Amino acid sequence: MLVAADGGLLAAHGEAIGVAGATVAEYRALLAGLEHARGLGLDRVDARCDARLVVEQVSGRHEPANPRLRELCRAVREAAERIGTVAFTWVPAEANGRAHALVADALAPRRHRWPRRCLDPIGAIAQL
Repeated sequence: MLVAADGGLLAAHGEAIGVAGATVAEYRALLAGLEHARGLGLDRVDARCDARLVVEQVSGRHEPANPRLRELCRAVREAAERIGTVAFTWVPAEANGRAHALVADALAPRRHRWPRRCLDPIGAIAQL
């Protein structure tokens, strides 16, 4: 979700990504949000995420040990650099309800086909 500073919705998207853990989903959501923000011409973004470890990793305070997560982390950092000013902020999951609802809607028709571990919400909000 891309949300303006006044709370207005700029863009929203949710999709099933197949078998993936919550951390991969968080990274993919951040990356998609940043790419879309750049496409809208935004040059300043507050990327909010309810996965504290992901925020720590993309902010450079910790490096992912997993090679796939390192690759995703690098892609998020590069997307942030292309925008200009990006702050990564952790928010509690309960403050991320709009993003969780968006993903739940995207997954609803498929819930009976996916293992429970794949149904973690993407849950990233990028705000100006």
